[in-house]
Amino acid sequence: MEKSIGLQLLTRSKPGKAAFDTRPRAVQEWIESLPRASVGRCAQMIYAMLHETNKLDIRFQDRIAMLEALRESVQYVALGMQKHYTSVAFPLPDKSIKIASATREIYAMMATGYQIGIEDLLSNSMLMLDKTKLTTYLHRAISYLSHVLLTTYQVYAPLPNGIWLKLNKLYAFAEENKLQWTQITDNQHQNIKKTTISGEYIRILLLSLASPYHLRRGEVGKVYINLERWMHMPTLNKNKPGESVIGDFSVDLSKDKQPGYLAIAGDELFNINVRTLETFALAEALFGELQLSEEIKSKTLININLPQAQLSHNLIRRLGRTWGAIPKRSHDRRECQEKIQVAFGMSTIHKTIMDSIHRDNNTLNSERRVESRLLKVISAKSHYEEKIVSHVNDVRADVWDMVYDNSKLRLVSDNTPPKVEKQPDPPLQSCLSNSWQLLNMSDGGFCIQCTGDCGANVQVGELVAYLPVTTQPIKRYSIGVVRWMRSDGKNGMTLGGQLLGQNAIPVGISIAAAGVENNTVQRAILLPAYKTLGRPSALITLATPFRAGAVVKLHMETGEITVKLNDEREGAGLYDEFEYQQLNKPASDLQINNKPANKGNTDFEDIWSSI
Repeated sequence: MEKSIGLQLLTRSKPGKAAFDTRPRAVQEWIESLPRASVGRCAQMIYAMLHETNKLDIRFQDRIAMLEALRESVQYVALGMQKHYTSVAFPLPDKSIKIASATREIYAMMATGYQIGIEDLLSNSMLMLDKTKLTTYLHRAISYLSHVLLTTYQVYAPLPNGIWLKLNKLYAFAEENKLQWTQITDNQHQNIKKTTISGEYIRILLLSLASPYHLRRGEVGKVYINLERWMHMPTLNKNKPGESVIGDFSVDLSKDKQPGYLAIAGDELFNINVRTLETFALAEALFGELQLSEEIKSKTLININLPQAQLSHNLIRRLGRTWGAIPKRSHDRRECQEKIQVAFGMSTIHKTIMDSIHRDNNTLNSERRVESRLLKVISAKSHYEEKIVSHVNDVRADVWDMVYDNSKLRLVSDNTPPKVEKQPDPPLQSCLSNSWQLLNMSDGGFCIQCTGDCGANVQVGELVAYLPVTTQPIKRYSIGVVRWMRSDGKNGMTLGGQLLGQNAIPVGISIAAAGVENNTVQRAILLPAYKTLGRPSALITLATPFRAGAVVKLHMETGEITVKLNDEREGAGLYDEFEYQQLNKPASDLQINNKPANKGNTDFEDIWSSI
């Protein structure tokens, strides 16, 4: 066995009189004295202690004992710090970015301590090497480096330099010495208590291959936890020339490079340092969970993404695709540096386009102000009346009947409450952010960047509308969905998206139920047929209220129409997209499955004039 892995470590010096006392009893007393009531102070002390001890030249036995004793406290402060950046809307404020960086640094220093312990153990073992301790140290180092990557993904930050080289070297050393299958107890796992070096390494490989920058807020943590159940299913294989290649992905153990698709490995496939990852068994397990999720979903009245083992139906489906075939871009991107206005989310987009249409109509009809029919329907508020109870036997209905049964109330005062004058509604504020720039685009996607105040909360899977900053009197909005995001720290953020359609039309939608007059009207968006991609016209709704087969009313500026929701397209969990069939037209005018008619007419002929 080699006497060194070849890791680049800090230069260490002998501890002085004022140095931290690393003897086991002193360390235990120090840990017990940590102010756990203050997570911030506790984290600060742990950070300072690790920063100091990683530079001290001490017995590796004392170092490892210190790190093992510290693991529970590190987990405690890391979970406390995590809520400051995983539950905060993007773009993250400076405070959250610093807390995430501090969390990542604590994990990195724990990993560094175990790496120092590994190198010291190897160099100080003259005859017999304790392989059980060595395996444990390797396992711990890979686990903490994995948490560094997890924290990086949670805040969509760039990857730290050299982290994949460390991970790959640690696993390569374990594999070379046949330590990768030894079971190691780890009480910090949620689903299993014993894992292997191979399992931990495959776990972080799969997390990286799950396209974490394409996942929504909170999803990467759920995937990492659930990978405890799945990490024993894939296999890492060493390929030999002349033999068939088994696997879908590849990783080079000699490089600072994350895993990638096997199809782009090229001539490096049979390199002695290259391993292939085979995920067939994992794909079968995901398919089983997806089938169960489909069965549960089919028995519900509305389309709700029910969680299966903390993962939604939509997320399981996306993971199945991500850990499968390599995605291909169908359209070439065109570089462009163009200022744009951006809005995020169904409500914001709907209000923005409605406001734009209203302004345009009033501009084109300057002699009279046009009142928006749709705006009246969408902004209609529930109305309740509060009546003054003048007698104990007064049983007239009022709003408080929803809270109290007036048959059991006793009149305690005849005082009439003073009338409160109704305050006028505040004027509609602009929902658009002007700090965005369109970097590139194609017929199917786009990339945008914010270089200042992004002015909105952003997440993967969110609807986005953008509009070039032009002087055209009629504005045409493009609608897409955020597919990935990357935080650029204080410099802003970059988003990549899939284009769903152009010339979006805001509408109201409600269930077309017989005998129901005052049905709740929700916001929705109509997208005309996108002929470039062969996409028929579609209806975008909020995620939960509707499902395929439902009959709904669409409220537009020109009136109401009744449609049946047909095939549901792949959504992102925050919205649903349906093809539809219009019902209140003669049969000869229907467009089955929303395919454009031969004469070029569309379902929107009667509403273009309102835009």
